[in-house]
Amino acid sequence: FLNIGNYSNDIEGKTPAEDKKVDYKQEVLDFRKREFKASNSNDLPVESSIDINKAGKSDFERLPGIGPKTADNIIIYRNKIKKFEKLDELLRVKGIGKTKFNKIKKYLYIKK
Repeated sequence: FLNIGNYSNDIEGKTPAEDKKVDYKQEVLDFRKREFKASNSNDLPVESSIDINKAGKSDFERLPGIGPKTADNIIIYRNKIKKFEKLDELLRVKGIGKTKFNKIKKYLYIKK
């Protein structure tokens, strides 16, 4: 039996520090909460799409890739034509190309 209280030497002549085996490759677990949402991304309309004939500037700004200037351009164009008949008409708005239109069209609708 080892004399636990005597740290000078044990039976084999090793100190307790030499006898301990340390696993230096232990996996470190991180339980902190992470914020996966990018700080500069726009909030997307989650539950319902927006009617482009009734939406306001803040509604348009919530769409991916639509900033204040493009939102203003949509509203100016909408006022000019009175009402959107098809979603494809958004391609005529300055600042909206095919790529941007394909990203936002799933969040838009036109109430007839």
